[in-house]
Amino acid sequence: MIIYENKFENVSLVFIGQGKDKHLIEKIALESNIYNYIEFTGEVTSPIKEMKNYDSYVLPSRREGFPNSLLEAMSIGMPCISSNCLTGPKEIIDHNKNGILFENNNSVDLCKSMIKLIQNPKLREELGKNAREKIRKYLHVDLMINGYVNKLDIKDDK
Repeated sequence: MIIYENKFENVSLVFIGQGKDKHLIEKIALESNIYNYIEFTGEVTSPIKEMKNYDSYVLPSRREGFPNSLLEAMSIGMPCISSNCLTGPKEIIDHNKNGILFENNNSVDLCKSMIKLIQNPKLREELGKNAREKIRKYLHVDLMINGYVNKLDIKDDK
């Protein structure tokens, strides 16, 4: 495992939620002397409200279906980094246009992607703006519902 020394001021990592690996992540953070740079919020009642407090969003999942939290982050204009797992994120993120996809199971690639965003505020702004626009144009809930209705060929009997 490669641990990067924190050479950035005012940078921290926030874990929102309560995944099954939380205790393992906390243990690794303690052993790596980076625990003080990480905040573990646990479950929150309003994830979108919580996300608005931060500069970017990372989805490091090894596998995904259709990741709602990624859509939520993009909908509020957050620049997003996600693993390029078999399904899900790569159908949503256009690499380097409205987000960044890193090689699945590659922690070095993830770190490089995070550092890229930390060092480039203009890129964060551009990716966030493009992410919000993609959600507005293509993945808004009303559009998705209409798409499902059309796909299922549901007719209005009125």
